Amino acid sequence: MLVLPDVLTLAQARDTLRMLELAMRQDSAATLAIDASALATFDTSAVAVLLECRRLAQAWNKGFE
Repeated sequence: MLVLPDVLTLAQARDTLRMLELAMRQDSAATLAIDASALATFDTSAVAVLLECRRLAQAWNKGFE
């Protein structure tokens, strides 16, 4: 399971997405699971990051939760 940081705003979105994509490439699980429970400060960029992760999971024929 991948974990989002406690702060995910526009300033962190690009780096967070790169980190998640790298971790997803190394994860052989059939379903990509992302834990967003640590998020304390976020904006719509967090939603964009999650949507891109979902797109990547679909492109790699993985589930997403």
